[in-house]
Amino acid sequence: MTLPAEQRPPTGGALVLHALDGVLVLELDPSASFEALRQAVRDTFSATPDRFRGMDARLDLKARTIELFDLRRLIHVLKDEFGVTATGLYCTPENLQRYAERELKLRVWPRRAQDLDEPPTEDEPAQPTKPAAKAEPSPAAKAEAIAAPKAEDEVLVCEGDADEVAPVEPLGRRTLCIDRGLRSGQVVRYSGDVVVYGDVNPGAEIIAVGNVHVFGALKGTVHAGARGDESAIILSFDLRAPQLRIGRKIAFPAARPATNVRYGHAPEIAWVNGAEITIEPYAGRLPRNPGQS
Repeated sequence: MTLPAEQRPPTGGALVLHALDGVLVLELDPSASFEALRQAVRDTFSATPDRFRGMDARLDLKARTIELFDLRRLIHVLKDEFGVTATGLYCTPENLQRYAERELKLRVWPRRAQDLDEPPTEDEPAQPTKPAAKAEPSPAAKAEAIAAPKAEDEVLVCEGDADEVAPVEPLGRRTLCIDRGLRSGQVVRYSGDVVVYGDVNPGAEIIAVGNVHVFGALKGTVHAGARGDESAIILSFDLRAPQLRIGRKIAFPAARPATNVRYGHAPEIAWVNGAEITIEPYAGRLPRNPGQS
């Protein structure tokens, strides 16, 4: 089954579109950055914004490494801006294995059904034989499993880029609660308030449209009010961030010794006071910027 001639998508550039069994397929140039691909999606689909609205699509990564964060950003552009739902991926078995090893933090040895009764080699650990072999999932099912979030280890939250989400009213703003600390390299983006029950370690980053509360040590970087809201605040039990941003203001707090949390916390709040960010002890109430109405 193929699309009618008048619905066949264009090809060329960083993004190549074609139809397979009536499903739209987006071939991604492995050498192009995801920023270039997102722009290519916008350029291609905005020419006829309603042409593919309501359709399902698959992403063909070819030899590209699976990067869940970048994939989700691309998927959100398709869904939120053009009404196209990504339902699966095409990728190489090697990259699928590499992704599984990175997420599981374990070495993975793929097995074929006919090999299950063979003894393991010296380099391959023994694995228990299952009583009954289950049907191998289809490539589409595997691709959908990759795209699905994992509740037990998912920290990255992508609900549209922080600079693209719609303005949020304070009383209707949503809150993302993270019940563990953030380690180096982890990035949280959210279109509301972010609350972290744990430490935000050096190298971690939080970008929130609303406020950021850290019930632990804040040693990573934080951008609150990411859409320019300078009434947002940053609150932490131990505020030692190398860089803070609120709206369009930026601050580089001076280095300070760690708080001994065993004998009491010293919560602090960062807020925009006039033309700069002020950091002061939290007194149980929100400060008021004299310049705000």
